[in-house]
Amino acid sequence: MLRLRISNSRSCLILALAAAIFPVGARAELAVWAVGDSEKLHPTAAYEASNFFWDGATRTLRLHSARNEVIAFQIALRSDTPLAGVDLLP
Repeated sequence: MLRLRISNSRSCLILALAAAIFPVGARAELAVWAVGDSEKLHPTAAYEASNFFWDGATRTLRLHSARNEVIAFQIALRSDTPLAGVDLLP
């Protein structure tokens, strides 16, 4: 299960909407993790294990922001097999 720890209520709403886009934990072959908005994802990097925003051991996303500050992040999905029933919406 994906746990989210956030520092303000606006981020909570954004994260709840982002998490509703896809069924986390519904399929074992689906890997989910998060990185910062300026991070360039590379297939051989170990982003899903741990990075500044994501702790892969506890599957926890940590975001910090000041009051009235906008914060962005990327949610990454990876699967070795085709997935059915996963819809990504803007």
